[in-house]
Amino acid sequence: MTYDKKQVADRLCYWREFMQSFHLPTWEELPDLELYMDQVVVLLAQYLNFIPAMPGGKESFVTSSTINNYVRLKIMPAPVK
Repeated sequence: MTYDKKQVADRLCYWREFMQSFHLPTWEELPDLELYMDQVVVLLAQYLNFIPAMPGGKESFVTSSTINNYVRLKIMPAPVK
């Protein structure tokens, strides 16, 4: 497979500029609302929509199982309710 060096360089420059201006919200900037799991999944998918989907993947990389695993591993705090 051959690649056009100029095209690859242009895409890398675009990605660098995008990543320099991208901002994920801090913990304090997240909404202070009680959300159901499906609402949390939708919110995270919106924040992380710049990540391309897996080819042929039917499911988003943000799932309720992912969140439950993070809580179980104490990567994030457990929900209050």
